Amino acid sequence: MFRTKRSFLSPAPLHLTVGSKDHWDKAAAEFRAHLVTFKDVEVPTALDVTLPSKVCPTLMLPWSDAMMGSSAACQAYASERFVATHGARAAEWDVVWDDAGFGQPRLACAVPKRLLDALNTTALDCGVGLRSVRPRMVAAMRAAIPEVRQGIATIVESDFLTICLLERRRVVTAHGMPWRRDGLSTVAGAVARFFLRHPYLKADQRIAVIDAGASLSATGLGAGVGQNLELVRLHAN
Repeated sequence: MFRTKRSFLSPAPLHLTVGSKDHWDKAAAEFRAHLVTFKDVEVPTALDVTLPSKVCPTLMLPWSDAMMGSSAACQAYASERFVATHGARAAEWDVVWDDAGFGQPRLACAVPKRLLDALNTTALDCGVGLRSVRPRMVAAMRAAIPEVRQGIATIVESDFLTICLLERRRVVTAHGMPWRRDGLSTVAGAVARFFLRHPYLKADQRIAVIDAGASLSATGLGAGVGQNLELVRLHAN
């Protein structure tokens, strides 16, 4: 998502930390500091960057005939849906979406244009290609697809989690929320609330918990939801 240049993959995605709209410069500075480390080694032709999901909102786009139109019509429809959900500030976001068959919803995500411009400018200044920018949940979900092809997956970051419903290796429902490991809010509790919002789902199925930077332990997931939470370890998230 947010591909900017086709090239070779860097060894692993670079995870940047950014908290809010006040920290775009911090993200760019962190990115520049990382690029400087390539001075004495071979510079990768391109980098993949992931950002915390809380600054890259995701949304399921209901099917619309607009998705069959021109690129501009698709972009206008996607932007309208984000504005309707997140307010006028969403007009300043770049939106992309995945591919889906006719009549199916599409997973879309947005990155603030100022943040994306700052990362692109920094990459160009340092002579490095920026191949893609993704929310961490998207990168983690892609890495987990070989193990999690169907059912429910919860992607847990240090202070944000996203619960997804997968069908045939595709995300068909996604719900993100802030999360704090403070003894009162557990992964199991968040999943239980997800089932309350989606009563048509069965709460007795396996639920994959994907650690995307939260340093989870199997004993720290919290009790409940039929005790069906299963921690999935990723080799690279």
